[in-house]
Amino acid sequence: MPDLLDQLKAALGDRYSIERELGRGGMGVVYQAYDQEREEKVALKTLHWTDASAIYRFKNEFRALADVAHRNLVQLYELVAVEDVWFFTMELVEGVNFIRHIRPDSYAAPRDEGVTAPDAAGSQAHERIRRRGDTQPSAAGLDEPRLRAALRQVLQGVAALHRAGKVHRDLKPSNVLVSRSGRVVILDFGIAGEIATAGTEQTIDDTISGTVEYMAPEQCAGEPCGPASDWYAVGVLLYEALTGTVPFKGSVLEILRRKLVEDPPPPSEIVSGLPADLVDSCVALMARDPAERPSDPALLGRLRVSEPAVAIDHHAVTTESVDPVGRASELAALEDALVLSGRCYVRESVPYKALDGVIDKMSRLLKSLPAEQVEERLPKDTGALAWVFPVLRRVQAIDRRAELSLGITDRRELRRRAFAALREAFETISLERPVVIHIDDLQWADQDSIDVLHGLLESFERARLLFILSFRSEEISNLPFLEQLLARAGTPAARAIELGPLSTADAASYVETMLGPKWPAAHSYAQTLARDSDGNPFLLDQMARVALAVGGERDTRSLRVGEMLNTRVSQMPEGARELVEVLAIAGQPIDAEVAYQSAGLLGDERPLVTSLRIAHLLRTSASGQRVDLYHDRIREHFAQDLSTAEVRSIHRRLANGIGAKGIDDPESLYEHYLGARELNRAAVFAGKAAEVAQKALAFERAASFYRRALELSAGSGPQVKIWYVGLGDALANAG
Repeated sequence: MPDLLDQLKAALGDRYSIERELGRGGMGVVYQAYDQEREEKVALKTLHWTDASAIYRFKNEFRALADVAHRNLVQLYELVAVEDVWFFTMELVEGVNFIRHIRPDSYAAPRDEGVTAPDAAGSQAHERIRRRGDTQPSAAGLDEPRLRAALRQVLQGVAALHRAGKVHRDLKPSNVLVSRSGRVVILDFGIAGEIATAGTEQTIDDTISGTVEYMAPEQCAGEPCGPASDWYAVGVLLYEALTGTVPFKGSVLEILRRKLVEDPPPPSEIVSGLPADLVDSCVALMARDPAERPSDPALLGRLRVSEPAVAIDHHAVTTESVDPVGRASELAALEDALVLSGRCYVRESVPYKALDGVIDKMSRLLKSLPAEQVEERLPKDTGALAWVFPVLRRVQAIDRRAELSLGITDRRELRRRAFAALREAFETISLERPVVIHIDDLQWADQDSIDVLHGLLESFERARLLFILSFRSEEISNLPFLEQLLARAGTPAARAIELGPLSTADAASYVETMLGPKWPAAHSYAQTLARDSDGNPFLLDQMARVALAVGGERDTRSLRVGEMLNTRVSQMPEGARELVEVLAIAGQPIDAEVAYQSAGLLGDERPLVTSLRIAHLLRTSASGQRVDLYHDRIREHFAQDLSTAEVRSIHRRLANGIGAKGIDDPESLYEHYLGARELNRAAVFAGKAAEVAQKALAFERAASFYRRALELSAGSGPQVKIWYVGLGDALANAG
């Protein structure tokens, strides 16, 4: 049997090579690896073992940052599953943990040991609690300027996470790294979750978990975690930075008990001469009652930290509540239904990615039900389904059946039984309650998912089941499977609903709802935005958010689309405007690295691309390698603000970048050399584009490009004669 490292190397193929081990924990190992394709070093995290709970948490760790980007949150790259091997790549942060950075002369490396703790019901929880070794209190070695600079970044990173509707739940020194340049990076989101709100259902996934010394009292009690829980952990980090020791020591159970009934001694009682403002903040953060801890804005104000400049997909933040406006007929079918939602992530390569999130939600649902109820309703071949989606083995009844399916050696038969079981499971659940299965961003799906969906979409005899498959309409012509799905529309079982512009009345109503009743002149301003946006929901949403952000500073009645776009781009990280201008001139999807370099930017393009994608200012292709602006109004606005000289310069840089990367795209090179007014080069690539069209039997297109080549050519040499012959052949072939 090959060991885990050998299995990993086989799964990595020619793309990545392992260089050295960086660290390991209870769930997995982190390696330094070299990405051959991008010619860069990355951190690569993989699982020790692929049990169902580990896979669930592993995917959660990667997806926790799918809708938020901030410089103090680790940049994640790609999630990949190859049979039983799971790994994801992320930026390689070369630095030290938070405490070692703050106290470089007195730091003693902590000893971590895994401990399994009982959950609130007294049973053994599968989640692991980490226990840290002792350190001794010491005033020596505290670097106060470093502490203040690093703490400011920790606060910004955690606040950014909270604005995205997430809580980390495991903040501790080893999960807060500081690079050599002083940049703080928060990582390890394995037990991160949504911010608990009123009515949030508690499931076994929310049982006690974390690192005991840093856990908030409510987290120790197994209660839902909110932002205050993370701030308690930050308080412990600050306490340890100030004193050199954690506030509570002892066994896991002793620390858990003491946190519920005791307040720790203030840092000033442990070490004298500490900064009073930091001591006060530390004490406030570690209040036993979460309601007594400062809120995010209050804490940032107390320590004079600016609000984080963070890119968030507001539509993916579950804590944000905005009543729906319009879409009444589309929403009518969703009342009182069980919704199992998932989405296709652009930088994931996992089996059946379109259904993966739906199955995760289904596993969470089944875990929340009584075991005997689950056992009664399981389809016969659920065990086969668990081999396709291992996360289902988190449910004990399914795990037992998976072992019984080991005798199925024919993989095609295993797949057939698996998806027959899935179909039966959906039908069984829907007999008790209508079920809605929503899969978003289907344009990024894999072919296996589409094949399965075609089978699932066949009519059910008894089911109350609604599939909602959403995707970008502009991708239909590029992806045959979308056309195949749309071919079902118009039948009794399927219909296509195009979400076009809102009516003027609905658009104005949406803006008024966003701005709120106390907004000055909200009605008249809403009417202006409704007209200015042509009812486009994206533009309405963006303009309303900008108006809210600047409302206290100026009269927003004159705020129009162009000014809104300028404001949104100015809120993005450095280099955003330059990249947006390049994409505006490119006029079509383009290689992300080429666009980034053509904007005069150096380094890794992915953090900026991610920020702009999350903010809905650009979009990416299924592979994530090509980017384009999110809406034509963005393109029009930024293109018209550029001078003729600037436009030519961007065209020239784009042409040079495409050529330097060896991309075989003569049509794009023709367009960019023409835009740069390098007419001879434009003629050469028009001729090459004509040859490509001729080989593809697109004769009219070939003739058009030959004409352009001849019009641009300044000479009458052999090449011109070849183009004339080519034009003649194209015209003859076209009839």
